[in-house]
Amino acid sequence: MTNTPSHSSRREAGIALVTGLILLIVVTLIGLSGARNSTLQERLASNTLDRSLAFHAAEAALRAAEAAISADSSIGQACTPPAQACTVVNAFQDGTNWTSVAGTFKVNSSVATTPQYHIQNLGPGGGSSNLGAGQSANTAQYGGTGGSGGTLQTLQYRVTARSGLPSSSDGRSLVVIRANFIRGQ
Repeated sequence: MTNTPSHSSRREAGIALVTGLILLIVVTLIGLSGARNSTLQERLASNTLDRSLAFHAAEAALRAAEAAISADSSIGQACTPPAQACTVVNAFQDGTNWTSVAGTFKVNSSVATTPQYHIQNLGPGGGSSNLGAGQSANTAQYGGTGGSGGTLQTLQYRVTARSGLPSSSDGRSLVVIRANFIRGQ
């Protein structure tokens, strides 16, 4: 008597093969999804670091501009009559009116480009020296005429700082910070 496999046992062996292949495909897809997710997380972390470095560079340019304003009150593009009216500078275009930051204000050598700032001198501004009850500032502290109700004279500046030159950023983050500074005369 010969032992021949029955028709149903051959069918069961085929189902086990198909089930094994389906499980192998599912496990492979789970592995590929995990690898893709890991790569995405790495890119996100890299972009966050790049943006953080660019933000610190732009902030350093803002501090350098503040130091320049403190050192020279006539600095910046004149925006007071009879001079031309100043429009807000476009920080995403290269131009010649930008000052590069050097020395102590350059915070990180891993940033590929040099931070820059642009100062617009908005001219003198006035204000009230009467700050109200319970406040400690007075006109003597801010260059006014002194006493209650005196005129407060200040110089106002608009500073635009950027983390680097847009044309040389090589697809890296470019951060722009704009701030107004007021300096007592």
